[in-house]
Amino acid sequence: MRFLICLYSVSAFSLFCEGASDPALSLKINEILAANEGFLFPAAPPVGEGESAFATPDLLEIYNPTGELVELSGLYLTNERAGAENPGVWWRIPPGIWLKPGAFLTVICDGRNVESELRAPFRLDRAGERVALVWRDKETVIDEVTFPCQLPDVSWARIPDGEGDFRPSGSPTFCWKGDQGVCTCRGVDRDGDGTADRSWCPSDGGSPSATREDDVFPPDLDILSYDPVTPGAAEAVEVTVSVACPGTETTWVRIEYRRQGSEESSWVEMENMGPPADGGEYTVWKGKIPPQGTD
Repeated sequence: MRFLICLYSVSAFSLFCEGASDPALSLKINEILAANEGFLFPAAPPVGEGESAFATPDLLEIYNPTGELVELSGLYLTNERAGAENPGVWWRIPPGIWLKPGAFLTVICDGRNVESELRAPFRLDRAGERVALVWRDKETVIDEVTFPCQLPDVSWARIPDGEGDFRPSGSPTFCWKGDQGVCTCRGVDRDGDGTADRSWCPSDGGSPSATREDDVFPPDLDILSYDPVTPGAAEAVEVTVSVACPGTETTWVRIEYRRQGSEESSWVEMENMGPPADGGEYTVWKGKIPPQGTD
């Protein structure tokens, strides 16, 4: 619901109406990252002795799709859900926050409230929840998203920015404190060699917040069982794995294996067996490693 507030100034014979035409009402929640495991951002102060100056917080991005400069100060972010057992938390965006036309703003959601910093005092639930951007009256919802179960380091993003449907993205595009600040597009060093395994910042100097149309990312796998544990030379090994977050529509799964003492590896394609009998939030995939032929 949109509303209209009119402020009259008798002495100046002027009229100012705020609300119905405010471009802030067109802002969009553009991307969230609720299962950050690899992207480092500055930890909330104070950082104690022996503590890391960096952390892996949840992240939320707001996008200004208008052609106007928009003030965000006094707007609210909340993860409140009506009727939920946990009433949720409200956070008011601090003074002095403006967003240029077509620009993006990243908010760290780490559960810490730091004065004048873009840090919301709540975390995002990787199992899925609702988050909303709300007008200064704490009633008018500007935009909201209810996201499903989230995979590690995979964001839930509008593609294209500001107008498309939400989709999982293995290339998150958050930049905290602007494009020259801390940006997820610089990638993650997973193998520990001192350089990012992959980066997706634009080479032409464009905004790192341009989301990717075509993206591939690994599912969240966990080995449930393999049988037999100690196979004979003529025995195949049946491997069962779980794939978290069935809503991410995993298209294929394969596992790599190699014989102990060998440097050569092979792959086995897995078959989707559907959800488990206990109704858990995952799908079951099975595959067989063929007999190795020698003891």
